[in-house]
Amino acid sequence: MDIYQIIALIAGVASVLLIARQIVWGWPLGIINVLALAVIYRETKMYANVALQITFFALSIYGWWSWGRKKNESEKGSIQKVKIPQLILYFLLAVILTFPIWFFIMKYTGSKIDPLLIFFDAITTSFSIVAQYMLARKYLQNWLMWMCADIIYIPVCIFNGLYVVSIFYIIIFSISINAYFNWKRQLRQ
Repeated sequence: MDIYQIIALIAGVASVLLIARQIVWGWPLGIINVLALAVIYRETKMYANVALQITFFALSIYGWWSWGRKKNESEKGSIQKVKIPQLILYFLLAVILTFPIWFFIMKYTGSKIDPLLIFFDAITTSFSIVAQYMLARKYLQNWLMWMCADIIYIPVCIFNGLYVVSIFYIIIFSISINAYFNWKRQLRQ
């Protein structure tokens, strides 16, 4: 079993659990997770996901800064709910981003990987970018976007022999469901 997969699993699950509870220290654990995943995805030639980890690194620093910049608990950023038209735009953005990512990988990596697998690499990447941005902004519906990405990541990782990483995505898919309803309940209070 690859040590990077174990690091990604432990740091990633801990990160998502803390962030789901709105604990700022989930962000630095997320940085450890993305560094381990970058190595894993490079080894399996999932190039869009390598680039995604670099993006996550930057968005994690932004999330850490954004969530931690207030002086006291009452000032901390609260959960926000985006309106349906804005949510549709975020979803469409994720769908639209898929295609340039897909074409870029197809054209510039010289990859001999099945174009369908590259497409799934691109779609999980685009949904993850949008979800991570929404999470950094504390938008409730970030969890829905994560669920869209995670449900695709699971079979893609299994196909690529990344069994520990696929377990990671199963776990965070479950955490995302729970977090969505917890954040929704907190938003009503």
